[in-house]
Amino acid sequence: MRSVDRRAAGMLALLLAALAGCGAVAPRPEVGVAAPAARAPAAEAPVAPALRQEYDRALGLIKAGRLAQAEPRLRRLADENPDLAGPPANLGIIYYRQDRLLEAEEALARAARINPRSAAIQNQLGMVLRAAGRFDAARQAYARALDIDPGHAHAHLNIGILYDLYLAKPDQALVHYQRYQALQPREDQLVAKWIFELKQRSQTAGQGARGVAGGKG
Repeated sequence: MRSVDRRAAGMLALLLAALAGCGAVAPRPEVGVAAPAARAPAAEAPVAPALRQEYDRALGLIKAGRLAQAEPRLRRLADENPDLAGPPANLGIIYYRQDRLLEAEEALARAARINPRSAAIQNQLGMVLRAAGRFDAARQAYARALDIDPGHAHAHLNIGILYDLYLAKPDQALVHYQRYQALQPREDQLVAKWIFELKQRSQTAGQGARGVAGGKG
């Protein structure tokens, strides 16, 4: 029988979250943790060079792991520029990495209100909600991400993991793992193993059900 702990450990090799092109984050190889990208959300107006420079400095600090120094910069940027989604989105990522889940949710919810058409912000919010044990709310956030962008690969992967490990819905997990795989330039070998395992489980369960039905009467 597959071990959830073993599967979860294997997930540490994946890039699960991306806000690339939306001004919040780009992926890094840890489950549910993301590093920032120096781009403003596409839905936002262009920003002044000085503001861009300050924002890039804050992002550089996050990339360097200097979260305590990045946080006040992003707080100030968020307070002074309430129409920009990037600063609160990246604050949400800082809080998430520090296990400050309520603050992470609040920051990402603010970013989502500013930029409601960002699939990546919804995906990141889903990861925060999943970490908080709010699995149905996480599912809804991933679903919103996929409503916005049906081709958001990491949202497919994350909701697949949620269905697989937390909601015990292997058929739905398989659909999303396969969609994630189809969106990759090269086959993800780890996810290919998960797909194989789920198919094997489904086949075994089907054979068992047929056996029971055949033995009746």
